[in-house]
Amino acid sequence: NYYFGDTEYSLIAPQPYDQNLKWEETTTWNVGIDYGFLNGRITGTIDYYFRKTKDLLNTVTAPAGTNFSNQLLTNVGTLENKGFEFSVGVTPVRTDKVDWTLTFVGSANKNEIKKLSTDLPIESSITIVEPGRDIYTWKMKEWAGVDPDTGSPMWWIVNRDKNGKEISREKTTNYNKATKEYVGKASPKFQGGLTSSLNLYGFDFSFQLNYSLGSKIFGDNLRYDEQTGAAGVQNTTRYVYENRWQKPGDEALVPRFVFGDKSGANSASTRYLMKGDYLKIRNITLGYTLPKDLVQRIHLNNVRIYVSSDNLHTFVAKDFRGFDPSGIAPNGVQWWNYPTPRNVMFGLNIGF
Repeated sequence: NYYFGDTEYSLIAPQPYDQNLKWEETTTWNVGIDYGFLNGRITGTIDYYFRKTKDLLNTVTAPAGTNFSNQLLTNVGTLENKGFEFSVGVTPVRTDKVDWTLTFVGSANKNEIKKLSTDLPIESSITIVEPGRDIYTWKMKEWAGVDPDTGSPMWWIVNRDKNGKEISREKTTNYNKATKEYVGKASPKFQGGLTSSLNLYGFDFSFQLNYSLGSKIFGDNLRYDEQTGAAGVQNTTRYVYENRWQKPGDEALVPRFVFGDKSGANSASTRYLMKGDYLKIRNITLGYTLPKDLVQRIHLNNVRIYVSSDNLHTFVAKDFRGFDPSGIAPNGVQWWNYPTPRNVMFGLNIGF
């Protein structure tokens, strides 16, 4: 800051940039088939794809003091994506009065860092980017639970031989002594959806489900929301209140609550790493179309009454603590992500 006369002005360092920054280059190819059987009662597609991205853009740590973020956008390496997508459509019933169709879609993608422009992996307190691994790989200290005698937080020290093979592990209450381990990835193993549409004697009922399997989400917000005294009298959550250690012998999920806690209980670890599996009711609709001869008496072409709901409910893994795993960014980091709103709508369609 500096003064000019009686006025104080602030100077902000400009955002650093890489003078050699280039556009990403992507090469892609795919092969697929479309099929149909039983006069269109069963249809579908199968597609296999491959994508290779050179000069991958990513954010890395810049020298301290460069700006407020100390982050730099640069080209970091080469990434490969490969996988398959499929869809299956089935019409179990098709008559003059009843029509029912089902569509199931799914995809499985595997990504891998093939090369980095740096000699060393790009590593943070919870992630690592290195050749041979998923771009969204988690690497952090492993939570070992709560000491039932004292209520202190514990983490794992993993001992390895010269080849990197685990030979033993022990618990510690000293966060700094705990070792960082590979503990999964944010990328899902499989994801897709199911759609159903049924028309029955003037009624129509449809729903759309979305699902995701195999990912892990890190609740970075929980390090603050689930504080156990380190933030003094600031709020905490009901989860902390109901699962905290209170007396010797408690098999608790949350360490003891200590005002001004210095144990490091809320430091980054797998304590906040959760399963990202979910099944979401994306939409569900129920309607009724009045008989043609009835609406024609009042000089209308058609009348349909319906009720529809979006994001009605999301089924999540037992250990998930958050609003909606489907709203988390691909890197798997949960902050105070605004939940997807639930909508209920009543409607009337009139055709003249």
